Amino acid sequence: MAVSAALWVAGFLVSALGVSLGQLWIVYLGYGVLGGIGLGLGYISPVSTLIKWFPDRPGLATGLAIMGFGGGALIASPLSNRTPQFWLLWTVLFCNVTAGIGILAQASPIVQNFFTGVGPPRPRVSSAC
Repeated sequence: MAVSAALWVAGFLVSALGVSLGQLWIVYLGYGVLGGIGLGLGYISPVSTLIKWFPDRPGLATGLAIMGFGGGALIASPLSNRTPQFWLLWTVLFCNVTAGIGILAQASPIVQNFFTGVGPPRPRVSSAC
């Protein structure tokens, strides 16, 4: 988590430098690359912990963590003067994540049904010595 926080803060600092210098590639490097890596590392830590805490319901635990992550953006983003474009993008993301989680819940039965009867050939057993 410390590495995650350090990368996230470094991403903001580098992107601020890019804004002050007027260099868009530095903004992308800071906010996109460094900040994105930091955010990804920080995001997976609580999700993996929740899966260990609730081994009988890992899907529910992961879903609640994702809901909290997206819910924070839902609450905080409108406070910074949100537009109709924000709500349209948020709705698309909400539908996309909901559909993705729904598909993941059924991924194993879908794959098992799709690949029924497919596999390596069975070895022949001969009775002759």
